[in-house]
Amino acid sequence: MESKREHASSEMEEVAGSLDARYRTLFEHARDIMLFISREDGRIVEANSAAVLAYGYNRSELQRLTI
Repeated sequence: MESKREHASSEMEEVAGSLDARYRTLFEHARDIMLFISREDGRIVEANSAAVLAYGYNRSELQRLTI
């Protein structure tokens, strides 16, 4: 039988996964260019579809660039 703590933890993980999926969807479908940049070295960690279209690089090429 699942304890209250285990049940709450399981629910929190489910909610976190749902939020993660929502933010990923927003990121991917945004019309604005969105880039996640590493503070340490200025590398592009992630780029959305708008960035791919605007800059003319595919996603993996963008992730090899720095700003």
